[in-house]
Amino acid sequence: MTYGEKADQEIQNFRWNNALQIYRDELAINEKNADAWRGMGRILRWQGHLDESRQAYEKAAALEPDNANAALGITRTYFLDHDFKQAAAGYASAQERWPQDEEVQQAAYDFAREKNPRIYGRYERDLTFRTKTYGAGLPLLSREDIQLEYVEDESLGQYVRKDQKITYAHYFGLNNFLEFRYRKSDYSYFAPVTDFSAIDKFDEYRLRYAYPFTPEQVGTVTYTYRPTTLETTQQSYDSTKIEFELRSQWSPRFGTVVGAGQLRELNSNPSTTSDLRNTSLVKVGVDYMLTQKAQVAATYITNPDLDNSIKSKTLLLLSYQWRDNLSSLLRYRYDDYKQGGNQRIYSLALRYTPDAHLWVEVGALSATRAGRSGVYPQATLIYKF
Repeated sequence: MTYGEKADQEIQNFRWNNALQIYRDELAINEKNADAWRGMGRILRWQGHLDESRQAYEKAAALEPDNANAALGITRTYFLDHDFKQAAAGYASAQERWPQDEEVQQAAYDFAREKNPRIYGRYERDLTFRTKTYGAGLPLLSREDIQLEYVEDESLGQYVRKDQKITYAHYFGLNNFLEFRYRKSDYSYFAPVTDFSAIDKFDEYRLRYAYPFTPEQVGTVTYTYRPTTLETTQQSYDSTKIEFELRSQWSPRFGTVVGAGQLRELNSNPSTTSDLRNTSLVKVGVDYMLTQKAQVAATYITNPDLDNSIKSKTLLLLSYQWRDNLSSLLRYRYDDYKQGGNQRIYSLALRYTPDAHLWVEVGALSATRAGRSGVYPQATLIYKF
């Protein structure tokens, strides 16, 4: 086999470092091999080493200035680094130099689409909740993004909660960002409320910062503050939550996430608004790529939210990519409630992206709780202008 065939074989087997070494060995023999520099640039880009990847692509471009792949590689590193100004200039230049190259034109088209606004709608239903979500996102010209969202979450037979959310994210580079979210929620109950912990409304402020220690390991700290008003007494109290998380990509195939934190909230049976408790949080998860097309992920979370209802949540996802625009997803969720009981949900969905603008997911789920069960539809639609 040629060095290129050997490298491709290592890539197919998820041994990226071995493929990288093959390219380096080839360049030690012939440092003017532009194809080997492009191969190095591609793997380094996958690994998140964007500066090194760009340097490799630049050497390939200097050796073969008429090859569009190296120019596209350079531009993609700027895009991944959220340097949209440089990326826009790169795609414009590539379109001008290679007007007949389909890959260049498609890459420039995809970039333009990612910069445009998006709208989305989502419907979810299980035994306990029925949720409708509408939203819009606006990528800004540089390293920023704004998202608006409206959610109507109905706890069947108990209440309807209406949420308005706005999220602002500022990116400093790959896996390095600061995110701020504001959420306003109002409850309306179907029957008179006598439970002291019944909520009237709340505001929520969340600040999240992610920092890559290495391209393979990213740390995240999240702080959430929620001033809340009770329906029964109109008293107010403040909940807080702080979380630390570390995501590690040990190999192209295997990744983990571990997290911990502290939650301050009302007790299960509060008698006053000062009846707060501190609870420790735990999060662990793994993801593993079975083949080039199949991936499995599992996560376990204690106290996943500030709503004081779920003790822990277990999630499992199996996805399979049938072709570029079609994949299927099998999901399993187990909710352990603080007031007793649990809920199991199995869902099967089909995700379809017929063109660069449209993203559709439709499916059905089976839910079981407290001796009851049912089958319900789910759907998500995203359109990018």
